[in-house]
This record gives sequence, C-alpha cells and structure tokens, in this order.
Amino acid sequence: MTIEKGANWGEVVASCDGGILATGDLSRELGVDDRRAIHDGPWLRLPLDMITVETVDSRGRHHERVVTSWLTAGSQMRGDFLIVSSTSFVGGRRIFSRAHPNDGRLDWLALQPGMSLRQRMAFRRRTRTETHLPHPLVSVGTGASLTRSFVRPVTVRFESGESMTNVVELTATIRPDAAFTHIPAS
Repeated sequence: MTIEKGANWGEVVASCDGGILATGDLSRELGVDDRRAIHDGPWLRLPLDMITVETVDSRGRHHERVVTSWLTAGSQMRGDFLIVSSTSFVGGRRIFSRAHPNDGRLDWLALQPGMSLRQRMAFRRRTRTETHLPHPLVSVGTGASLTRSFVRPVTVRFESGESMTNVVELTATIRPDAAFTHIPAS
C-alpha cells in the first residue's frame, strides 16, 4: 500500500533479507549511504514502487524491463527528451520535488523537439535549483502510466546504466509496492 501523507512508512525488522539494495539515486532519496555500513540491526523494511517499461523498437520488436527509480528517452540536447521517474532524484539531480519512491505514481518531464539548444541549457541550469520555469515546449505530469511515441528512434537509458536503442514507442506503468529495500533503523 502506498504511503499516506503523515503516516509511518515501512516496518522495523531484525534482519535485512532480500529486497533491493538502495544505491545511487534511491539511496540519495532515502538519505542513506551508498556503501551500506556494517549494521547489525534493527532494519527498516520499506516498500518500493517499480516501473514496468515496455518498448517497441524500429523493427517492431517488443521489449520489457522493470526498473526501480527512473529512465530517460532521447537526448537532452536535441530532439525528443523524456524523463520518467518514481523518485525525485534523476541522475543525482532533484528534478521532481514532490515525488516519493512509494507514492504509487510516475512523474514525467518531456522536452519537445522544437526546443533550441540555448533554451535547453537554460532549462537545465534552472533545474539545478528546482526553479525550472514553465515553457511552451516542456510538459510535466503524473499518473499511473504514460505512453509516448517518437517520430525518430531514441535511446532509452535506465538508472542502472543499461540502455535500449532504436525505440519508437514506450509505455511506462507504475507497480505499487512491487519490491522493498532495507535501511538502518535509527
């Protein structure tokens, strides 16, 4: 069950068996050290949402992947660019200030192909301080799923460093409470 505003999140357990190791942007989101210090317990077991990503490549082949926190499609500097996330941090930057890894929704931001390089650079600078301003070629949203088609094939990159090339269609769907992680209980 997704976390409710003001409610406690997770449960205290004696050991941290199974689950996803909180690293990278997920550890930053949870406020824990990437290097998981030696900790005997107790642990806080936290439910996490997962993102199911279905893609179609330029040859019509279907692919599916499940990711923990985020993915990008396209190039930040030109053409279509899309970020889909279940966390506020994407690539070390806090892009979605209201996102949470167990809120049961996706957050996305899309830059349209007509946006100039100069405008993209200015937009990127403003995201450093979470002050990105509205722009007619930028769209943002939230929801349980997102489907996007691309005129030209794009590369989809995942938080893990993996990528898929020649993607012409992408569908991302949130899976609430699909996994869990452990962090030291204080």
